[in-house]
Amino acid sequence: MDRRQFLKMVSASVLSAACVPSIVDAREKNNKPNILLIMADDMGYSDIGFYGGEINTPNLDSLAKGGIRFTQFYNCAKCSPTRASLLTGQYDQAVGVRNMENGATFAEVLRGAGYRTIASGKWHQSPLPTTRGFDRYFGLADGCCNFWNPGTKARPGEGAPGRKKTTPRRWAIEGKAIMGYVPQKKDFYTTDAFTQYAIDRLDEYENEDKPILLYLPFTAPHYPLHAWPEDIAKYRGKYMAGWDSIRERRYKRQIEIGMLDPKFGNSPRDERVKKWDSLSKSQQDAEDLKMAVYAAMIERMDYGIGRVFAKLKEIGRWQNTLVLFLSDNGGCAETPDTTPNIPPGPVEGYRALGPAWANASNTPYRKYKSTDYEGGNCTPFIATGLPSSSRDKSLIRWAILSMFCRLSWISPELAIRTKLTAENLNARRASPFCPFSRAKRERPMTLSIGSSARERPSVLVTSNLSNTVIRTGSYTTWQMTGPN
Repeated sequence: MDRRQFLKMVSASVLSAACVPSIVDAREKNNKPNILLIMADDMGYSDIGFYGGEINTPNLDSLAKGGIRFTQFYNCAKCSPTRASLLTGQYDQAVGVRNMENGATFAEVLRGAGYRTIASGKWHQSPLPTTRGFDRYFGLADGCCNFWNPGTKARPGEGAPGRKKTTPRRWAIEGKAIMGYVPQKKDFYTTDAFTQYAIDRLDEYENEDKPILLYLPFTAPHYPLHAWPEDIAKYRGKYMAGWDSIRERRYKRQIEIGMLDPKFGNSPRDERVKKWDSLSKSQQDAEDLKMAVYAAMIERMDYGIGRVFAKLKEIGRWQNTLVLFLSDNGGCAETPDTTPNIPPGPVEGYRALGPAWANASNTPYRKYKSTDYEGGNCTPFIATGLPSSSRDKSLIRWAILSMFCRLSWISPELAIRTKLTAENLNARRASPFCPFSRAKRERPMTLSIGSSARERPSVLVTSNLSNTVIRTGSYTTWQMTGPN
């Protein structure tokens, strides 16, 4: 099957997923595509080039140019709920946000369908990936960590690694959890390590007669702000124009490339953010450094993604590979700056981007991660093998598992064995890959963050966090229960 035939097959299969509410019982067992699912962590809507940003992301831009760029991809606005929903195809509250005890992961389903399943990167759920369908795993089995040294102890010749909290972070190599992982090599950097592990596994299974599922959830550009000096240097000084100018430039670029209708203006600067001109020169220089490190983290991630693309081409799997890229939520306004006297960048520091630059990161939207405004729950999504138009395309995070099943010819018998029933894939949860303005649903689409919720006929109610959102057609409704 050549790439053109494959793209045509994927397009037809995905579009059918928007309309057929049951699992496909297909007879065709051959030519299952390889699947590469890549996720950024806390990256805003406008950071990468094809979404209006000035950050150098040639590999992601090329992916978007050759595939489809979604302008309305929705997630849970927070790390672990989005991941639970993405992995299982269900609301995170329904499946169990930490343990996912009420459903199967896409790795469990696809491994049963003959896939080699590999994960490299961040895993924010309690059970390790190797207990939930992945054959191989390497990465951070926790929320965040020091990029240079995820452990608690300093390596010889280095200062103590900057940390958010005193307790050690959980790391895992294959099925073994390590509390306080200290890599021996001083050139260790999480983004590079996740990339290399993925490439090593692709080499290992090059000649295996199985399709490959590679799940590659990076920790970049989640805090702490850590990046290679040579990458930081590329951006130093570029952000002295300030967040107001960067927001306006990105907004204008989004209009130029057809992402936004100019009748909708850019959101106002967040009320917590000062005017750039009100800062002293030294304050502006410090802020320029923060954004330069953040941009360097994203460029390094894109470089790693390019290396994985190159390896897939080298081993002859690229032509039959579905590639998906997303972010788990919007830009983050949190400020766990536990080392205020150490600048962003080195191992000893632990600094965050903060609300001002996160506000620019989420252009044209307002608010941030952990809120159900668009700045929190609407993020980039790029896919190969889908129709080429990007206008008004929408997608929900749980639709991805449904797509994987349909492309991989999952049978009802396998679905039952893995607790994945037709109800899990029911189209009432959303009509994926259809414009909101033309999608037909039995009920509105509901979006929320939190760990305690229950579903009613037309609303999802959260009881422990600040808001719930109902999206239907062109309208979004918020239920606010706390300050925002």
